[in-house]
Amino acid sequence: LWFIYMSLAYQTMPDPSWFPNTIGIGLCAVKVWFYNPLCGHFLIAMTLMLTFLYYPISLIRVALNEKMSSTICWMQMICPAISLYSLAIVMQPSFKEERPDISHFQTMQRSVYLPSMTCLFGLCIVGMISSLHGLAVRWKQIQKEEFTPAHAAYSFPLLMHALAVQAYRSSLGFFSETGEVNPALKSALEIYWIVLVSAGTFVAVVCLIMYLSFLPSWID
Repeated sequence: LWFIYMSLAYQTMPDPSWFPNTIGIGLCAVKVWFYNPLCGHFLIAMTLMLTFLYYPISLIRVALNEKMSSTICWMQMICPAISLYSLAIVMQPSFKEERPDISHFQTMQRSVYLPSMTCLFGLCIVGMISSLHGLAVRWKQIQKEEFTPAHAAYSFPLLMHALAVQAYRSSLGFFSETGEVNPALKSALEIYWIVLVSAGTFVAVVCLIMYLSFLPSWID
């Protein structure tokens, strides 16, 4: 909240480096929701509001501002990923087998749950495309950079994106009608998820090895 206040006070424009301090509230919302559902729902609402407020501006800035660093551009994909993952858990409807006597609100919730997940998944794909484009445009700059702890930002967004894809896969599996989802889509999502997890794990391990290798020189 203090970060948001300071950003408004200094009238700075959103970019992907804002997301851990703002959209990241969604990760806290999941934990809070287990102990206090009302507070969890409030934090989720704040996360979604900030997502739709900051994300379009951030997409435009990454596309037009080539001076922005590659690590910041790469963080673009975490904004909708955090929102999708958090919403998938907190707003998940109860199963018909568990609660056959559902209320009108729960009926409406089931009807909008999957479309909401699909909308956020579409934003996740847009974020991935934006991140890849930002990386490609700045590739020459990346080749000249020396490794720093900031390069850890290459691993977390990939793994967070993979977590969001898995949340969407689970939503389709549990709450779509039998035969409603194209088998080709399920296979594509599974392959995409495996690629993301493998790539994210590889990048995380490489960043860890590089960090330990450079640590003595930083201390000196």
